[in-house]
Amino acid sequence: MSATPFINHLPAVLRDGTEVTRILFVRHGQQEPAPPGTLPQAWMDSPLTELGRAQARAVGEHLTGERLAAVASSDLQRARQTAEAIAAHHSLEVQAFPGLSEIDCYSGVPADVWPADHVGADAWVAAHETFAREGRWEVFGCGESGAALRDRAVAVVDSLVDKYPGESIAVVCHGGTINAYVSHWLGVAADMFFLPAHASVSVVLAAPDGRRAIESLNDRHHLSAADVLTY
Repeated sequence: MSATPFINHLPAVLRDGTEVTRILFVRHGQQEPAPPGTLPQAWMDSPLTELGRAQARAVGEHLTGERLAAVASSDLQRARQTAEAIAAHHSLEVQAFPGLSEIDCYSGVPADVWPADHVGADAWVAAHETFAREGRWEVFGCGESGAALRDRAVAVVDSLVDKYPGESIAVVCHGGTINAYVSHWLGVAADMFFLPAHASVSVVLAAPDGRRAIESLNDRHHLSAADVLTY
């Protein structure tokens, strides 16, 4: 009697015949930097650079072989522009969701005040040093929490999983948002534990019973091939 390899029966990695939704997380392309002297809270919705548009085209072409049932996006224009480059290959309309937007680190800062002035210069430097060690948004103390980001990201993505069972969907958003979803399901304490390249692809498998498994993280060979890899 022949034996089937045990790996094919592992429910923890969704290798048990369960129908899954493939979530293709795509980070947006490179965005325009803030003009000198611009307050960061005034530059939350930056467009793509010329290189960012090339990255969007590269990931769009990379995903032409996927049978996508939907293309979802953050409502910020850098994500929408990237999503449109993907959706164009699949005759799909981009579905935009504010819940997929990037972490708002400045929601508690007055619109006309520099964040460092708001919390104090020493505290601002210390927060960045702590974030480098711990990767938790709470250390800044003047914006959206990592828990709030996880809650809204998980709510949107899991609603899409419910809507498109057994299908493949592209979710075009931000480095913080992708980390939030993946870290939630992996039980990782850090809000940022890996750095997705611009227009990279990370794939999560989602079962209808709530199980999740990572298929890949930070696939960027299509960017290297086109010589447009940036972070």
